Amino acid sequence: MLRQHPEVATIVVRTSQLVYRFYEKGGFTLKEVVQEYWAPGFDLYYMECTNR
Repeated sequence: MLRQHPEVATIVVRTSQLVYRFYEKGGFTLKEVVQEYWAPGFDLYYMECTNR
């Protein structure tokens, strides 16, 4: 739904190593990984996608 709004330039997702590949398939790019951000063994995967 966000892709239908041209005023949204960038879409940001904060996820984990368990599902980041799902977002990659949707065009998101991995920007940063923070080890054990959520809990021990669960890393933060910061991803972005340009809305064009």
